[in-house]
Amino acid sequence: MTMYKKDMHRMLKRLVILVVTAGVPAAVGVGVVVLVALMRGEEVPFIPIVNDGGEQEDLAVDWARYVSGVESPGELAALIANPNEKWGASSYAYTFVVRGGGNEEHISGTSYILAGEKRLIVEPRRTFSFHVEEVRLEVGGHVWDTLGNVVAPRLTVRNVITEGAGGIQRASAIIRNESLYGLRTIDVAVVLYNEVGEIVGVNTTNIQTVRPQEEREAPVFWPGVIAGATRVEFFVSTNALNSDNLIR
Repeated sequence: MTMYKKDMHRMLKRLVILVVTAGVPAAVGVGVVVLVALMRGEEVPFIPIVNDGGEQEDLAVDWARYVSGVESPGELAALIANPNEKWGASSYAYTFVVRGGGNEEHISGTSYILAGEKRLIVEPRRTFSFHVEEVRLEVGGHVWDTLGNVVAPRLTVRNVITEGAGGIQRASAIIRNESLYGLRTIDVAVVLYNEVGEIVGVNTTNIQTVRPQEEREAPVFWPGVIAGATRVEFFVSTNALNSDNLIR
């Protein structure tokens, strides 16, 4: 009975969204699929809402680049911005297009982003057989969703530092979960800048099982001291569009 109610709640939410984005006929069609599955005692299928040129604006790519490592492979990184105030993407596909010396390589993945959020996408430890001259990020296949009756998560960052010593570069910050619920995973991405604002390092980590009002340190490390690193920026996010990530 609990699973039945959970399935019904999830699908009713998605039917309402479909009415808004795709119209009543599409919602009716999905409703038939859902009711048949429930009557047969089957698991209710997940039916994504793919942007068809409706009210959602496409995600914007602020920048994309390859950041060479000091004593390790480098990282591909891109900063993504979601201009939509109420729509997030529970999933979208991205592809880094890397070019140099007449060569081209594609590296793909998937991610999420909340409404109005900026997220740093990182493909770590990447090497290329050619000198990288250009990096472009392509995004698509958005599965749009809203938080519904879930209050948006609130994460704060303080005590941000970076230092290089003992053959390593270290950056850290204190992350606090000020949401009304616990979070199974908080994703953390870090960017190092030199004194003129150029990106000289990128890294990622995550924090697991964080209770409401709890705070944790999030340290990241690079092999080798990164010369000229004077400023660090932390990007923190959590996938509140995935109910399994929320701890009630």
